[in-house]
Amino acid sequence: MNKHCLALVIMSTAALSSQPLLADSTHGHRYVGASVGFMDIENQSNNEASINHIEGRAGGYVNEFLAFEARLGTGLTDDTVNATDFSLRYSLGAYIRAGFPVHKQVFPYVVLGFSRAGFEAKTAGKSDNSAETDSSYGIGIDMEVVNLSLTAEYLDMIDKNDTSFSGFSVGFTTKF
Repeated sequence: MNKHCLALVIMSTAALSSQPLLADSTHGHRYVGASVGFMDIENQSNNEASINHIEGRAGGYVNEFLAFEARLGTGLTDDTVNATDFSLRYSLGAYIRAGFPVHKQVFPYVVLGFSRAGFEAKTAGKSDNSAETDSSYGIGIDMEVVNLSLTAEYLDMIDKNDTSFSGFSVGFTTKF
């Protein structure tokens, strides 16, 4: 009887201690990164401005399929359309990324969350600042290369009150 109890304790201990070794490498890890976006701003006048922005991100994996993330960005370039200068003052967001690792180094995902962006439009010396908050969605892919994940993503950040802000970004993240 004691041999069976001892065997059960040994097998249970081995099973419980080996589980973390078999778990996916993303589980429980946090990450930080940055990306450069190539975005379009459209407004009620059907003006479409193309701007570039830089964005920092920080997040953490809940399991191998799900991560929570926060982002903060600012515009890098402005664009002039019909004598109006358009620029991005800031962007921020909170997102859930859900995906499935199709290979050890490849993780396609969908992203859902909320974004807020502040815009500025200057015409003939007059400045008009506005900000919008909206639900956001997109798709992306992470490709891991030597402790870095290269990221490509399309995100529709804002589509509200005749203002649209969306585009493609590329960047990197690193786990810690």
